[in-house]
Amino acid sequence: MCDEIEQMKKAERIKIAQRMLSSEKFTYDEIAYFTNLTLEEIKVLIGNMV
Repeated sequence: MCDEIEQMKKAERIKIAQRMLSSEKFTYDEIAYFTNLTLEEIKVLIGNMV
């Protein structure tokens, strides 16, 4: 149960990061800070958006 909740939270943070990336108003460091994702995870998202 707890793992499922954590997965849902992470999925929501990923959606937020994708919107932030799409807006082109935030740096990668800012996105990582606000979403609590690593820079490596942000880079993977960038690769998946192309």
